[in-house]
Amino acid sequence: MSKRVLIIEECAIARSALGIMLQRDGWEVIGAADGAEALRLASSWHFDLVITAPEPSKVPGAQLLRLLRGGLLTSKVRVLLQVDHREEVKEIPLLSLVDDVLVRDGQIERQLHGKLNRWFNRSRRTSRVAR
Repeated sequence: MSKRVLIIEECAIARSALGIMLQRDGWEVIGAADGAEALRLASSWHFDLVITAPEPSKVPGAQLLRLLRGGLLTSKVRVLLQVDHREEVKEIPLLSLVDDVLVRDGQIERQLHGKLNRWFNRSRRTSRVAR
């Protein structure tokens, strides 16, 4: 069974590029153009991962993350916050609501694979040993 990711990104090109990276690794990718659409999707689908910008349109970032963390289907979801520059991280009040930060730079694919391998492959190895 493949893992499912929700990518919340206003820019369709950026959403698609990130989705392609994840699909190559077997992820089922669902995209949302704004926070309202993301909340609608999250209310009826289970996601293993959410990738979002600090302030998606229509729903403020902090409100979106609190609603996702409080949802029955999304309370245990991993959340990656996308930022344009590493310097932005210190200025973002949402850090306590996310699992990690993804910097949009030339190393985004490497960063993404490293985080996903650390989070999801470890649990896969553990479940195999438990069998």
